[in-house]
Amino acid sequence: MSISVRPFEQADAEAIARLFNAHKDSPNPVEGGITGDQLALEIRERGVESFLVAVDGEQVIGTFGVFRSNGRRSVAEHEGFADMFFVAPGYRRSVASGLLFTEAVEGLFRSGRRVLRLTVNPANSTAFRLYRRVGCMSLGYGSPGEDGNVQLYNYIPLIMRAVVGDLSDADREQLGELRSFGSISERLDDHLASDAFLHDGRLALQYHLALGGMKLNALVDAHAAVVVEATLIGPDGSVRRLELDNPPAIPEPDVPAMVARCGDLTLTVDPVDGTVDVGHPDHYGPLVSVTWPGRPGFRAAGWRESDSRAFRMERISSGVRITELETSISCTARVEDDALIQDFVAEPNSELRMFESVGLRTGWFDAVPVRGPSLTCAPVGAGLAVRDCTEVVAASVELDPSFPATWYGEQGEKVVETTGRRTSMIHSTLLDRRFTTDESGAARIVTVVHPPARSRPGALTFGGLVADPVVSTKESLRIRESAAGVADWRINGRRLVRTPFPRIRGFACNPYWRAGVWATHEPERHRREHGMGWGLSRQTWSTTQTGSLISDDRRNLFTINDSLVVGRHEFSVTSVETDGEDVLWLTPMTGPGTRVVFPGLRGPWSTPSSGVWQRWTPSTLIELDQGIWLSIAPAPGHEELVPEILVRSTPSGLLVGCTSRAGLEEDPMVWRVRATGAPLTRMTRVGTAA
Repeated sequence: MSISVRPFEQADAEAIARLFNAHKDSPNPVEGGITGDQLALEIRERGVESFLVAVDGEQVIGTFGVFRSNGRRSVAEHEGFADMFFVAPGYRRSVASGLLFTEAVEGLFRSGRRVLRLTVNPANSTAFRLYRRVGCMSLGYGSPGEDGNVQLYNYIPLIMRAVVGDLSDADREQLGELRSFGSISERLDDHLASDAFLHDGRLALQYHLALGGMKLNALVDAHAAVVVEATLIGPDGSVRRLELDNPPAIPEPDVPAMVARCGDLTLTVDPVDGTVDVGHPDHYGPLVSVTWPGRPGFRAAGWRESDSRAFRMERISSGVRITELETSISCTARVEDDALIQDFVAEPNSELRMFESVGLRTGWFDAVPVRGPSLTCAPVGAGLAVRDCTEVVAASVELDPSFPATWYGEQGEKVVETTGRRTSMIHSTLLDRRFTTDESGAARIVTVVHPPARSRPGALTFGGLVADPVVSTKESLRIRESAAGVADWRINGRRLVRTPFPRIRGFACNPYWRAGVWATHEPERHRREHGMGWGLSRQTWSTTQTGSLISDDRRNLFTINDSLVVGRHEFSVTSVETDGEDVLWLTPMTGPGTRVVFPGLRGPWSTPSSGVWQRWTPSTLIELDQGIWLSIAPAPGHEELVPEILVRSTPSGLLVGCTSRAGLEEDPMVWRVRATGAPLTRMTRVGTAA
């Protein structure tokens, strides 16, 4: 091998695209693959700080990029975002990974950036442990979010810059070792909790680094991005407090959101990043979210998290006037006649770009791509009717501006309608919108928002198609404290749920899967920066006298209500939390070729349980590999808790999250799960996107 690392060249694009397309564990997968042109455009539009390529001779074997954005998240001026870190399987025990990471972070240090940020799937134990070994820490919620990743931060570049002025020449010579990140004297473990703690009321992190025979301890204020104190401990145990050369502290905004109302519609503006949300009391979460616009060539906003900006805001009739203080861009956002109207003012002929998210989870949509077949009454969900391009936005599907894209609620009512030139669909509810101001510097964007119908109550009947109860003479259901849930559930000796008990394994993005049915408390399902997680449980549980499980901190209760019907159980999840979600998780025992059935506008429709996709639904029927079905729905009378079921198809199998709002301890949510026998008919087949 003759492995070296060099900057990306345009001629590398096709080879890198082939490398990513050839491996399912690529960090940036897109179903159907990407082209070299799409990859090159993606790199440019992320605001590239550096993009490195590892080669063996002339063969591209790995990549590492530091960007300002990855689409989902945008970072501040003092930060760099690491992504596209990938090494071909045959080279993962070589020096390629170390060379890529070290060179990228040294470049970050030279550029003056203080913090390296990244996201990683915690079930990818190799990558996760690597990042932990080199000092990447968690600031907040340690569980994977909607995208399956946890977010980590590395403040070593900040520490190096702050202390270098008070080091001796001999100590400075050791900085090369520190930059190689082989210097964490107290290595971080593989836990998924936050590493941060409060210090004088501020969120802080503690680093223990090595400089040759010396140790460098540093306390970092995470939000201000400054080193609070640093000490150098000599080989003889002597301690010297270092003089610090910190850059100006990053101010932490503390401004309330600006809210305006027009009838039942509510307009809310985030004062930190300028994102506009439109909500309605009959819908849980925003119906529409629109990020603050930036100029193309760099995605200046992310749909999950944008960098903070300085705004001046003032109320107007039915809305808010927003002015970004550091640019010439302003916007008057108002809700009028069931529409979000945004009037932008910028320099004449300015090209602007923003992300628009539709908040419907259980719904349908119509759209007409510029190329390819029209999407009519297609299900909302990632990877179903249109491919999911969240990892490479440049590969998204361009829409025909002559036809409005329309989203419908679960009962078929029109809820959101939007159109515009140069609009692309990243997935079924996420748009990449570009527009140009006219000669006077003005532009108008209109999104129609109709009030949604109230959610359907109770369990659905799938158009009258209800399967017969399974014929059974024997059933066993075992609940175990050490499994934190149901360790085994069988009918006639056949397993209904998949479980590794008594072992612990990774399942999709959950590295600590133990049970076939279990419960967790999660952030709100519509929370922009996180979304619904993957069922990672940190709780330890004990069995109550009634046979339920209660968490050892007494804040969560998981109950199985036995019924007289064989194969049918009612599960309830209760927590004393006043916000967030209570979730009942299941891993059904599906096999190759089995189907998942959902209620639809034109009768039941189904999709294979294989592939990679996600869908929210009021209820579902899941075909198991032994020829029986699992029916999952809210028990009657529990619609006030806003029940919704998240179904995810993953390489590990099917993951189901039965989700309801927390905070109603006296009337817990109840989910009815039962085995049925007769196969359904008259179903519409919906395949995964090509």
